[in-house]
Amino acid sequence: MNVIWYNTDSKSYHYGCSEEFVKAVSKSGNPSALKIVMKFNNASNRLVQKVLNQLNLVNQKMEKSVEIF
Repeated sequence: MNVIWYNTDSKSYHYGCSEEFVKAVSKSGNPSALKIVMKFNNASNRLVQKVLNQLNLVNQKMEKSVEIF
């Protein structure tokens, strides 16, 4: 299974198989900062990359709008 997860420390979304997520959690200094937000069984890589790019784009825009205030 492939997943997209959010890292609250780096404020970015990441994609990989569930084993990569587990590895990222084990290497993290703050494991509770990593949260799975989507799971994919048989999604195309192109679709997943599009979703990931859009999530990170929205996240960047949200951060910029918060900085203005």
